[in-house]
Amino acid sequence: MISMRLSEAADLLGGRLIGEDRQFEGVSTDTRSLTPGELFFALKGPRFDAHDLLDDALKKSAIGAVSSKLGDSRLPIIKVLDSRAGLVDLAQNWRGRFELPVVGITGSAGKTSVKEMLGSILEQNKKPLVTLGNLNNDIGVPLTLFRLDSSHNYAVIEMGASNPKDIEKLCAIARPKIGVITLCAPSHLDGFGDVQTVARTKGEIITGLPEDGVVVINNEDFFRDLWIEMAGERQVVRFGRGGDIYASDISVVPGKINFKMSIFGATVEIELNRRGAHHINNALAASGAAYVLGIELKTIVRGLESAPEAKGRLNFLRQKNGLSILNDTYNANPVSTHAAIDALALEKGARWMVFGDMGELGADSPAFHAEVGDHAANALVDRLYTIGRASRYASDTFGTRARHFETSSSLIESLLEDVEKFKGPLTILLKASRSMNLELVADALRTRESTEC
Repeated sequence: MISMRLSEAADLLGGRLIGEDRQFEGVSTDTRSLTPGELFFALKGPRFDAHDLLDDALKKSAIGAVSSKLGDSRLPIIKVLDSRAGLVDLAQNWRGRFELPVVGITGSAGKTSVKEMLGSILEQNKKPLVTLGNLNNDIGVPLTLFRLDSSHNYAVIEMGASNPKDIEKLCAIARPKIGVITLCAPSHLDGFGDVQTVARTKGEIITGLPEDGVVVINNEDFFRDLWIEMAGERQVVRFGRGGDIYASDISVVPGKINFKMSIFGATVEIELNRRGAHHINNALAASGAAYVLGIELKTIVRGLESAPEAKGRLNFLRQKNGLSILNDTYNANPVSTHAAIDALALEKGARWMVFGDMGELGADSPAFHAEVGDHAANALVDRLYTIGRASRYASDTFGTRARHFETSSSLIESLLEDVEKFKGPLTILLKASRSMNLELVADALRTRESTEC
């Protein structure tokens, strides 16, 4: 964990220390989770200004704060022009003090699952630094790197993007030696404009590698050749059909995936306690990065089979009255939504889906949502409940067994009534972008004693 004196940090940031010079350990950008002894960065966003929270940081026993404003707080202040830029600069400096292999992971879907799998593989014998949760932007990546210390053997850093050059900037901070691209899909099109720009932005992780770096790419992706071209003389490892690492003898049933993984000529058997065939490629991607790091195959297998599920991503919750919930509410784009529907289609009994808007899809949003409704109908989903402006198009293509709602309260009320009336095994998939707050639906369905599976 980062540890230094305020005066040293001030010098590194080109700022001015006002107040007592102290030693801090750790960095926080949120007074709600700040712990004693940390340095608080006061950031400003479109809906908040943490410069108003300096006294809260003082009450939480922060050592000092980095701020672009001077108030009347008794907290020692490092005055800078831009505290968000200062956060990046300090993280960049701290990262530069350590020599260790860093793996950067990006892609339109599967980043967090691949990160958890690779972290689990490395944790079998070593101590890796791994991104917590979804801290994958220009705030989250620095916060992850501030946890770095001499005990870590590797770092696994998740990298997200909403606009061109985002991945380039994160690579400049984290300095990865290995880059993983899970896949390219329509996502954040309000910022990117088109899918080609998404692909080039994901490819920034390649050009952000040193010349002796290694990129692990999806051999089944439409933009594979673009990424190979961007790699230049860098080594390219391809996973998926026709690649260096691929799966065969695949068996997918609810809650379990069995397959053989061939990796540069060697073959091992894998059993994943996961839902959804899309996790096969996630496992192949994680295995590719681990292989490049020199991890033994038996360790790769053990790590994959013991990897935890990422919260809010097809988490399975079984209730005693025959109801099961597939909670995939963390985020959504067309590719991840279709994969979730395919996972639902494997469940026994009745299959219902609650679907909310997929955000930031630009002018083609209606078509993408309509395709979800069509895919759900073809997958023999029995009922579709939709909420949001764009999800109405999914209801229209799904047909007469779909119902659209204007408010969460009306959807929840109707859904609970239907669940109470239904007899027999029933699985309900919840899928939407985070802004739709489908967690409220999940909470409402947990009206009886339940167990995680």
